[in-house]
Amino acid sequence: MPTVNEIELWVPAGKAVHAILDNYAAHKHTKVRAWLDRHPRWTFHFVPTSCSWLNAVEGFFAKLAKRRLNRGVTLDSQEPTTGKKERLASVLDFACGSGSLLLNVRKRMGPHGIGRIYGQEKNITTYNLARMNMLLHGDGTKQAQVIAMLRRKQGATVAQIVEATGWRPHTVRGMFAGALKKTLGLEVTSEKVEPRGRVYKLPPV
Repeated sequence: MPTVNEIELWVPAGKAVHAILDNYAAHKHTKVRAWLDRHPRWTFHFVPTSCSWLNAVEGFFAKLAKRRLNRGVTLDSQEPTTGKKERLASVLDFACGSGSLLLNVRKRMGPHGIGRIYGQEKNITTYNLARMNMLLHGDGTKQAQVIAMLRRKQGATVAQIVEATGWRPHTVRGMFAGALKKTLGLEVTSEKVEPRGRVYKLPPV
């Protein structure tokens, strides 16, 4: 049981731990059951025979988000008197899986409620799935940040986008013609506005 013992050390006391496992007989061995009796905060969920473990993980977190995150979780500061935070500089999920929890947090905070989203995942297949989800939803990426800036009523100049993203001006202009127009089908318009110079915009959603 080296893996679960290591996780037991990392997870703060008082927190429930749910583990999704393949439906092997070894996971139901008497020694495993004895370990569970000594660690009552742990619950094992076994994947049905011939079922993808990833489907089970997705199902579990979808249920968790529906029952807990969407109902009662509020993103408050550590100081109770401060109350709910309107904006978070960054959010980190150290075991992000497919990224569903990060996407739910993003949804609760709103499009401008989080500066950066970070996630890490040991399994490379799941990590790539999380990256794909983030790109498809445009959450926490510089691309999403640029799109949000362009959809504001006042639009954005290249200089403003450079300051916000750290990109070079030619990279910003290349994104307008490449990722936005060719990939996403978004047409960026521009007009010269004094004293700001050329201002770029996308139609609001």
